[in-house]
Amino acid sequence: MSYDGLYVLAGRGMDLSGELDCNAWECQKKQVDVLFSRTWHYFNKIVVTGLTPEKFQENLRDQYFRKVALESQLRLLLYLRKIGAEKHLMFRQKAPACQLHFEDHLQEAGLDHLKDAATQIVGELARTGKCRISKACEGHIHYSYDHSILEHTQWGVVRVEPGADPARCIAEDVFKLFSAHMVADVRTSKIIGAPLSLVVGLHRETFHRLTDADEHSVALELALPFLEGVPVGDILKIRDDEYLSFEKFRSALRSAIKEKVAAVGDRSSVDIADEIADDMILPALNEIALKLNKAQQLLTRKSALSVGVGVATTLIGALGGMPLLLPAGIASILLPSGAHAIKYLEEKRDVELSDMYFLWKLQGRADVR
Repeated sequence: MSYDGLYVLAGRGMDLSGELDCNAWECQKKQVDVLFSRTWHYFNKIVVTGLTPEKFQENLRDQYFRKVALESQLRLLLYLRKIGAEKHLMFRQKAPACQLHFEDHLQEAGLDHLKDAATQIVGELARTGKCRISKACEGHIHYSYDHSILEHTQWGVVRVEPGADPARCIAEDVFKLFSAHMVADVRTSKIIGAPLSLVVGLHRETFHRLTDADEHSVALELALPFLEGVPVGDILKIRDDEYLSFEKFRSALRSAIKEKVAAVGDRSSVDIADEIADDMILPALNEIALKLNKAQQLLTRKSALSVGVGVATTLIGALGGMPLLLPAGIASILLPSGAHAIKYLEEKRDVELSDMYFLWKLQGRADVR
């Protein structure tokens, strides 16, 4: 079965599996929020992994898992149902992240060139990360590693040959772990025929060096910071309630992305997404707000001069239930403020037909919060 089109595969760090992340409830909830913040505006379904049966059986004997991780997974499923996100998810197991046969899987995923980029990336991780050696044994060390590009501290054990730089050995071990999971995600993406959304900083940094921008990668990089604070449940509910407006917005966005990708040539998906936000989305939202503000101000000012704001408000309420295209005879007998009320409703109608009306409504929800 192919998931091409309006399906997207969630990468590690937001695929609800807890791998490369944390099984605590707060982190699991954050995965949901991040997952939908990156995908709701473009995709209908998100393919996730969650807690697999194998992982469940493997960890059931662990006391921490029984007390913390299992409860978090149950709370997560109830949370998904509560906010209406359950219907947007499809659970599917992924290809395993294998470090032992790492190079073979690179070839299978079409990422052979990652071996060439690895030397530079590992060097950067060794220079800019914070390595701590908790125990040094003969031939190997126990370490912890922190880096701003990673969500959590990484612990591990790595072999260090005589004369080798411990920091580089640690960085290489961390890179290989994360790369193995990224390669597994890429392999799964190719198997099911769905684009891949990456959230782990090291994955995104590596993947963007290896791939060209396309329609889906640009959509996944599109940031809408003015919607921060709007709960996922609210976004999904408004999307369902205003589905026609949402489809109009998504269609316009899809056309703009395709046009930009075809025109800009060799540029990153992040740059293209930023350009779309600056050149298309923000100006359109500002224009909607400006048109409504001007119409409202004119209506209020004229109403105050003639019949007062209270009467004008009542008039708008009455007109709201009438056809927008009123017969000339009715329009001619309205109070002086009636013409301005009709003008206001016409402006409101035009706004509701605009491509960005759906996004403007969401922005209003964020402003209220």
